[in-house]
Amino acid sequence: MYVPCVAVCVCVVLMIAFVFSVGNIAVKGDSQYPVAMIIEKSGVADGDALYLINSEKVEDELEKALPYVKKVTVTKKFPDTIILEVEPAKE
Repeated sequence: MYVPCVAVCVCVVLMIAFVFSVGNIAVKGDSQYPVAMIIEKSGVADGDALYLINSEKVEDELEKALPYVKKVTVTKKFPDTIILEVEPAKE
C-alpha cells in the first residue's frame, strides 16, 4: 500500500528538481547596473529548481543589494525561465 505512494512522491521530487530547472534568466527594464551583476546578486543560477525559488526573497535581496533599484519583480515562466523586471529608483 505504501509503495505506490512512495513512488509517486519520488517522481514528484524528481520532476521538481530536474525537469523544471532554470535554463534562462532574463533581465527587463532600465538599470544602471550590468545584466550580469543583477543576475549574480539575485542568487539564481542555471540548474536551480524553478519551483523552489522564493520570488519574494529574490526581490528583497536585489532591492537591498542594488541601491539604485526601486523595485524588482520576479516572474517564473515555465518550463525554464526566470524574468527579473527592474524598476530604477528616481532621483
